[in-house]
Amino acid sequence: MKITLMRYKNYTWNYNPKYLKIVNSRDITSKKNVSGDNVIFDSGTDCRIISGQGELFGDDCLEQYEELLRLFNRGGLGMLYVPDIRPCYCHFAKLEMETSDKEDVVLYSFVFIEDAQKQYRFDISPTEYVAKEDETLWDVALATGIAIETLLAKNPEIKNPNYDLEQRKVRLK
Repeated sequence: MKITLMRYKNYTWNYNPKYLKIVNSRDITSKKNVSGDNVIFDSGTDCRIISGQGELFGDDCLEQYEELLRLFNRGGLGMLYVPDIRPCYCHFAKLEMETSDKEDVVLYSFVFIEDAQKQYRFDISPTEYVAKEDETLWDVALATGIAIETLLAKNPEIKNPNYDLEQRKVRLK
């Protein structure tokens, strides 16, 4: 079994975080009406909050953290892929580093906030997908709902799912 690594924009984690928390919530308020009764208002779902903790390790653990920090500092919206959950457009909202008592280990934690207003649009035929500019195979997987491993198997000429597909056709079946 091939393990899918967490990915945000053009950064792929070397190892998935040890802990992951996904918070889904609804915007619910309670108000009293004129007769004094409580009335509940459900305004729908809020955006998902995806947080976690992990370790960066090795001689270059500080350089790994610096790369993650550069990604955080760039800001902006990006596609977040986390194994076993629906990919989503998110903002990288928080990044923390902690010291460790282990040599060559940096502990980190993060928070991503989903941009629920951003819709992913795609044009698809039953057998192929034409990638748009700057799309990677990960974007195709999100757009079509087809697992990245399946797309790689159907398109053996694509060696790395992180590279820009440059508007090429991707086989789906």
